Amino acid sequence: GPAFRDRAQSVWRRLMSFAPGGPLCEMFAADPSLSNPQALAIEDIVAPDKGMVTVVELDGVDIVNRKFVVGTLVCALWRYGQFYGDGVFDYGGKGPGLYVFLEEGQEILGSETGDDQATKTARSSLWEAQFRRARSLGMHYVLCVQTPSLIPSGIMANIGTVLCHRIPEKADKDVIAAQFNWANMIGQHIREIRYLGEQPVGFCVARLEPQQHFWEAAPVMVKVEPNEALVEPPEEWLVAHNTRK
Repeated sequence: GPAFRDRAQSVWRRLMSFAPGGPLCEMFAADPSLSNPQALAIEDIVAPDKGMVTVVELDGVDIVNRKFVVGTLVCALWRYGQFYGDGVFDYGGKGPGLYVFLEEGQEILGSETGDDQATKTARSSLWEAQFRRARSLGMHYVLCVQTPSLIPSGIMANIGTVLCHRIPEKADKDVIAAQFNWANMIGQHIREIRYLGEQPVGFCVARLEPQQHFWEAAPVMVKVEPNEALVEPPEEWLVAHNTRK
């Protein structure tokens, strides 16, 4: 019926993006033959012993293909780790591991992405499984979001370190308050929750991984200041102080 036709057309359009001349033809490609590999392998973009950094820039790509590319790449990393077993990315806990940064994460795995319910459910299940078990492989996800309330609760429940800059929306404040274990009952932590929306630029509230003592686990306020030795002063300052070389 019409629903199947629309789904088939959607799949066809996505496949055509990778055809010769398509917008993503240079991003993913099949090998010409099994004996002539040309496409990138996991070892080409991830090498824990070399300290490689791989940046996948998808600016300008529509959200549907953006989710497809990021999801495909991350699932490939995940399957690679599952195949080789625990500790594959961090030498059994002896190395720093593999860090996967997801910028604007709410667009990739958030709840308001325009997909049907079945797609949202499947996507959430896949991401939740990865966030829950990735650490044993030596993988660490760094989720950068502006609206944490859109991230599925199963993913938020598996996040250790939290760095929160200013957030104005109540729904987002509630999610962060839960991450900080700030119970908003009988007036508890009202001041702290309110301050999440009043932080000046350059400040954040941080909660690290669980600690042995509750004093060490309490959220702390952090002021971020650039290192003056690494920052070039403005031209007018150099002229005024007669320090221009």
